[in-house]
Parts: sequence; structure tokens; C-alpha cells
Amino acid sequence: MQRIKCLLITLLFLSYSLSLASCGGGSSSGSPSLSEPGQSLAARQYLAEFLDIIQSNALTRNSVDWGNLISEINALAADAQRIEDTYPAITRALELIGTNHSFLNAADGSLITYPSNIFCEQSFTMQSLNESDIGYVRVDGNYQSGIDSQQIADEIQNDIANQDNQDVTRWIVDLRNNLGGNMYPMIAGLGPLFDQFILGYFIDANENSTPWGYRDGSSFLGGDPVVQVS
Repeated sequence: MQRIKCLLITLLFLSYSLSLASCGGGSSSGSPSLSEPGQSLAARQYLAEFLDIIQSNALTRNSVDWGNLISEINALAADAQRIEDTYPAITRALELIGTNHSFLNAADGSLITYPSNIFCEQSFTMQSLNESDIGYVRVDGNYQSGIDSQQIADEIQNDIANQDNQDVTRWIVDLRNNLGGNMYPMIAGLGPLFDQFILGYFIDANENSTPWGYRDGSSFLGGDPVVQVS
């Protein structure tokens, strides 16, 4: 039960994940200055863009002490010359916003930092169910870049289709080995088991809600399809 609670928290309380290109970008005119004498222009611009993103999108942005956060970033990145030199400051900033779900990816999709103090992992012996009237579908986490989303969705739906018959009256969806990640292939794959379109909502810091769910062979976010089974 604890595992499923952790997964639901991950799905329902979305904080903005960061994926900045390694070349760095400019900042908006309204950002506080992160300039220090030892910083290079590239490092300064990268940190400014990072700050713009978390100030605009972090789920906790209304409760963050931004003055303290900026001071700590300044101190940690005072001598940053390369983009990589800013990562300790960015890691600390992600700790201070306290979402436990925000991370930084490199331009190639590889994970750079993901500070979190929530640990939901537990080892299980995974065994398939063998009951004639119960269907069993195992859905593991999906958090690796480069994985074909449609293939994942197709594999899950094919697993359901291969077991489906008039004797099956119940289904078990096994999430014990699922630590989250990209949920849209999972939702698209499990679609035949849902009896309604909207399955949940993302809520931002201003209490604006965006529905997500499954419709016509596709997972969706808002009004837009995300992953479609073939």
C-alpha cells in the first residue's frame, strides 16, 4: 500500500521538471541578477534561465524564500565558468524549492541531478498470477530516455488482449515495481480497463487544474492526445 501511495503522489502532484540545453540561454528582464565577478557569461545566463523556470513553474513557488535561494546560488556558483560548474548550485536550488520531484537533465536526456528525500523503493519477488478468472498485468516504471512510448503502450494492451476472455471477471494491475516516470504510455496501454475518460488532474500552484486520462486508444493531457496505441 505504501508503494501505491507513493506512485499516486508522483502522478497527482506534478512539479516542473527541468531540461535545459547545455549551451545555456538568456534570461527574462525581470530576473534578479545572479552575476558574480568570477562567473562566465554562459554560466550567468544559464543560471538566470534556470531561475526563471523554477520561479514560474515550481509547485511550491508561493512558499519559497527566493531571497535566501538566490543568495545560496550566488555563493555556490560565484566562480562558475562552464555550464557544468553551475550544477552544485542548481542541485541546492532544487533542494530548497522542496518539490521532491524536480530534476535537471542534460541536452541528451541524461539525468544530471534529482535531489529528493522521498524513497519508495522496496524489493519484491515478482510472480505472475495464475487464476482463470483474474487477469494480471504488470506495469513497471518508465523513466529511461529513448524508450519507444507507443511500443510500451502496445505491449501492455496486447498483454490484456491475450488474457481477455469471458471467464475473466477481475484484473490486477501490479505496480509494485513501478517508481513512476512517463505515465502516458502506461495510461494508453491500460486503457481497456478504465470505465471513464478523466482519470486525474494536475494542479498547479495557483490551483488551476488540467485533466489527464484515456480516450479512443490514447492517453491525453488537457484536450491533447499524448500516446496512441497502434
